[in-house]
Amino acid sequence: MNNSQDAIYNMYENTKQRIQTFPRCFSIDSSSNRGGSSNGLCGSSSSGNLDPERRNKGTSMAGQGFNTFNDAKKALGSAGEGKQWHHIVEQSQIQKSGFDPTQIHNTNNLIAIDQAMHAKISRYYNTKSFDFTGGLSVRDWLAGQSYQTQYDFGMNVLNKFEVIK
Repeated sequence: MNNSQDAIYNMYENTKQRIQTFPRCFSIDSSSNRGGSSNGLCGSSSSGNLDPERRNKGTSMAGQGFNTFNDAKKALGSAGEGKQWHHIVEQSQIQKSGFDPTQIHNTNNLIAIDQAMHAKISRYYNTKSFDFTGGLSVRDWLAGQSYQTQYDFGMNVLNKFEVIK
C-alpha cells in the first residue's frame, strides 16, 4: 500500500469508530462549506416544528425514502447549478448488497455536490488498485458490508475529497 492508500484505509477504519451521527441530506455551498437543507423534506418531523439548528443540519434520522432516484429528484428538485445529487451509499448497492431502494434514495443518503467532484468520486469507486480491496473495485469491495459501514465509508470519501469538513 502506498501512503495515499494507507491514509484512505486508516480514515475508513477510524471513522467506523468515530461517527455516531452526522447531518444528512444537505447541500454543500462550496464558498462557505456550510450545509443546509433547502426543502421541507430534509430534517422534517411529523410536527414540522424543528428548531433552526436541527432544520439547517437536516438531522432527521428517518429521512424521506423514495422507490426510485427519479422520484427522489422530483421531490427534492434540482441539486443546484453545476451540482448533482450524490448517493453516500451508492445506488449499485441496491443490487450488490440487497438494500431497499427507499434506504438508498433517501434524504439521509443524498447530498448535492459539484458535478466535477461527483465524477472524481465515481472514478474513485471504480478504482481497483487499492491493496485493501484485494483487486476489486471499491464499490465491489463494499458490496455485502452493512449499510452503516458503507455510509461511514462514503462520508469518509466526501471528507477526503473535501466535499465536507
